[in-house]
Amino acid sequence: MISSKRLATAMAVLFPVLMPGLWGCGTGAAAPPGPAPAPSSDATPAATSAADAAPATESQPGLFTLHLPGDRLHFELPDSIFGRDILLISQIAGSPENFSAFLNSGTNVAEQVVRWERRGDRVLLRTVTFSNVAADSLPIARSVAANTFAPVIRSFSVEREVDGGVVIDVTGLFETDVEAIAALQGGQRNQYGVRRLDPTRTFIDSARSFPLNVEIRHTLTYEASSPPSQARTGTISVQMAQSFVLLPAEPMRHRFHDPRVGWFTVNQVDFGSPEYKADTRRLIRRWRLEPSDAAAYARGELVEPVQPIVFYLDPGTPDEWAPYIRQGVEDWQPAFEGAGFRNAIVVRDIPTPDEDPDFSPEDVRYNMVRYTANMTRNAVGPSVSDPRSGEIIASDINWYHNHLRSYRNRLMIETGAANPAGRSLRMDIDYIGEAVRQVIAHEIGHALGLPHNMIASSAFPVDSLRSPTFTAENGVAASVMDYARQNYVAQPGDGVERFIRGIGPYDHYSVAWGYRVIPDAATPDEERATLDRWIRDRADDPRYWFGQQGYNLDPRNQT
Repeated sequence: MISSKRLATAMAVLFPVLMPGLWGCGTGAAAPPGPAPAPSSDATPAATSAADAAPATESQPGLFTLHLPGDRLHFELPDSIFGRDILLISQIAGSPENFSAFLNSGTNVAEQVVRWERRGDRVLLRTVTFSNVAADSLPIARSVAANTFAPVIRSFSVEREVDGGVVIDVTGLFETDVEAIAALQGGQRNQYGVRRLDPTRTFIDSARSFPLNVEIRHTLTYEASSPPSQARTGTISVQMAQSFVLLPAEPMRHRFHDPRVGWFTVNQVDFGSPEYKADTRRLIRRWRLEPSDAAAYARGELVEPVQPIVFYLDPGTPDEWAPYIRQGVEDWQPAFEGAGFRNAIVVRDIPTPDEDPDFSPEDVRYNMVRYTANMTRNAVGPSVSDPRSGEIIASDINWYHNHLRSYRNRLMIETGAANPAGRSLRMDIDYIGEAVRQVIAHEIGHALGLPHNMIASSAFPVDSLRSPTFTAENGVAASVMDYARQNYVAQPGDGVERFIRGIGPYDHYSVAWGYRVIPDAATPDEERATLDRWIRDRADDPRYWFGQQGYNLDPRNQT
């Protein structure tokens, strides 16, 4: 079980958007308001209404209004979008056979923050970085800006002005070889002998606009002397999914990372540090959870968050596994109660067309637990986050069907000698279901921001794993984020019944450490003393230790 950083909402393994013509079924919400720099004062064509100036076309409102005049794709950009930070995720939606062991449908090839910029009668698409930072109030912030000058990905002519915005033709962004969002990079191009992108076999498949994101799918066809498969064609075709996701106008307040507690992080170089050098700082990646009743929360009462973390269950999930997958998600609720939140993470069924005709798994507002029908034996819990603050924006969990066989085999091989329930090729649904539940819990942990904790399996004495009472109460390891999947220590005659891992004390502790609001701290720096105290209070208890994956100098760090 691995974690990758990708935008889950752009992945549509079970909900493809391929269709004749260009359009999917988007929502009708208007583009969100927000502050933006004033457009350039350079002379531009006189503003007109879209109805007066536009040729006959289909239109779809959303973050950007999409127009389809003929076989072209136009974006209508409101003035409010200029200067806003937008996360652009480039993901493989359809990969050729034998493309790569690590590049397949659902793999991100690029994540970058972009901004639309108006310059007279042109619109620029720039990519910006937040790897080097300084507080805006500091003089050095000017130097940081001057030394991180944003490259221009593409320039567009203003086709026409409309009330409150402009219309540009973006067809070329998706039908020419734009390296920033391309399917193939330099090494692959050399490996496969790529000569060029063939414009006659490159096209836009679909375009959909939602209130907070725009989703484009396009097919890129390359001429290649050594394609990975079907060599006689001399061709590589890759379908790409491009997701434009509007980031919050006000970034979430960040929380500084501490290496003694495991979290995925966003790394930045802070040139505003009071030290005699630029300091590297790490911000933990987490969802924006805010108490709905701040006063009650400050009194120590459990409150519901303003916006809970909601996952939708894939309707393609087989009936026999759906209850276990649902439970694997909501098993994290007690951990969030330790952070002061009730019902912080929930699972819902996808609404019917009558309940919500505009619902789409591609909409960034909806996180999915997908059940994928392919031969892969794995599960993943990726997420995508705001590089300015570490705020997790969206996530999809993927369970691949053949992983069922992996766990049948592991239970039999690793526990069968002492575990009567693990001795059959046709194990009970409930028993395999319990394994599925804990795999989903592990992947949800990744989606919440937690990496593997490879020291957790050393927290329990080996002889305790042979105790029926100890294992019934404590499980297999101190964290579900370890790779201690089954209790293979228990021996025949021990009477142990708990062989499958589960969420443990470390998981409760790390969620509370990362998500609990500290009301009396006005800034991230003021949180540090409290966060440090929480760690020191448990420093002598191995159940609360964190071991980074890959740090093999520590013999307790076992995979």
